[in-house]
Amino acid sequence: MKAVIFDVDGTLWDSSESVLKAWNGVFAKRGLPLRTLADIHACMGLTREKIEEKFFSGMPREARDEIVTECLKTQEGILEREGGRLYPGVKETLPLLAARYELYIVSNCESGYIENMLSFCGLEAHFKGFLCAGDTGRPKGENLKILRERYGLTDCVYVGDTHTDELACRFAEIPFVWVSYGFGKAEAPAAELGDFRQISGALEKL
Repeated sequence: MKAVIFDVDGTLWDSSESVLKAWNGVFAKRGLPLRTLADIHACMGLTREKIEEKFFSGMPREARDEIVTECLKTQEGILEREGGRLYPGVKETLPLLAARYELYIVSNCESGYIENMLSFCGLEAHFKGFLCAGDTGRPKGENLKILRERYGLTDCVYVGDTHTDELACRFAEIPFVWVSYGFGKAEAPAAELGDFRQISGALEKL
């Protein structure tokens, strides 16, 4: 194994409390029903389009685009100040992994989100590159293929927390390592982690 590609939300960190604060701030100002932390968890890992459909299915496209744009702008500011919470072992384990593997990130987030996370947590030095749906307008499976081609990756795995991640890996023909502490489920992952600190042992067995 030469490279490890990571998801962000539900895998490296949990920013749901900051995201909820941002979105409910916009909803309250606009007189819209407030959301719960469970609502935010259900949207983690989805593309912007899927989130819009989930929250505003009966609203005209232009109106919901306007609301989500404001939510994301507000979210960016809050995340810059308050960030999210890294899962146990992530901060300590990533430098050890980076000494043995090339590390990358592929996420369904909007542009700037990955940079924000890396900067807030001080993790920039450990990653060779990243790609997101906001950069390409394409789903995760396609972005995994693009990343592999861009960096010439052959022997690699993807680490994520949802069945959507698993399906993306099938599409891109990459082994999927599932973190069970995240926001979703998996059907038949190549490996399962209940704690991020287990990742080195899991990778050695693949």
